[in-house]
Amino acid sequence: MAGSAASAPIARRCLCAREAGTSHLETGLECQDAVGALEAQGRVFLALADGAGSARRASVGSSLAVASALEAARELWPTHGDPADDSAWRERLLGVLRAARSSLEERAAEPDPSDGIEDEVADRLRQLATTFLFAAVDGQRVGMIHVGDGWGVIEEADGRFSVLSAPDRSEYFNETVFLTGERYEEDARISLRDLDGAGGAVLTSDGLEMVLIDLARAEPHQPAFTGLLAFARDAATSVEDKAKRLSAFLRSERVCKKTDDDKSLVIAVFERPEKQAADVEPESA
Repeated sequence: MAGSAASAPIARRCLCAREAGTSHLETGLECQDAVGALEAQGRVFLALADGAGSARRASVGSSLAVASALEAARELWPTHGDPADDSAWRERLLGVLRAARSSLEERAAEPDPSDGIEDEVADRLRQLATTFLFAAVDGQRVGMIHVGDGWGVIEEADGRFSVLSAPDRSEYFNETVFLTGERYEEDARISLRDLDGAGGAVLTSDGLEMVLIDLARAEPHQPAFTGLLAFARDAATSVEDKAKRLSAFLRSERVCKKTDDDKSLVIAVFERPEKQAADVEPESA
């Protein structure tokens, strides 16, 4: 109920990884994706942002969006408790979205002398362009707010995977909307559902679509996600070691031969009986 903490801790571990795409490495660009996760008082918060390749400060924009979203969640949930109904959930998620957008506006208000030019504030905001995915999970429900491309995926109680939120598809190929857009609130999609025994959640940037998503059906590739969650669920390996191995997977030849874009993942594993063997690695489709 509103004002109460989550009924029980629901996250056993969260993993985050991001790696620059080969096309960025060839041109000397850094990874423009940002990822983060926060576990607090039995709640889990996940965030992922994919900076626009055409934006000069895309990596700054994505990093600011993720950091400010998680900080807003850290403040909003303990202060106000878990949302009582769908309307309260929507307003709470919009509060996180607005906090992320405000962080970009504040940065855009500060000229960057390193550029040697005096951009207008509106142009400096555009140079921070990024997509935005944020998910919140309490003991009963999961909610997500999403601007632009990327995917939010849930592991159902039966072990299969379903889409919680899919990309916004422009009428033009490879175009999307960003958190820096004038209509960012109208562009935001909100997804809400009961937890219903879900085993985990994954946020992924569009750089991994060719690896993790069956694009013909717009569905998660079941074997790939099964491998990811089994890997994350392994209790025999530390989170730090898993993060290193997940990054190595994102840099691997079998992944890079399918995508040259930046690649990022946020994985949360919820409390549920062990179902997988411990000695596993992530798998690609």
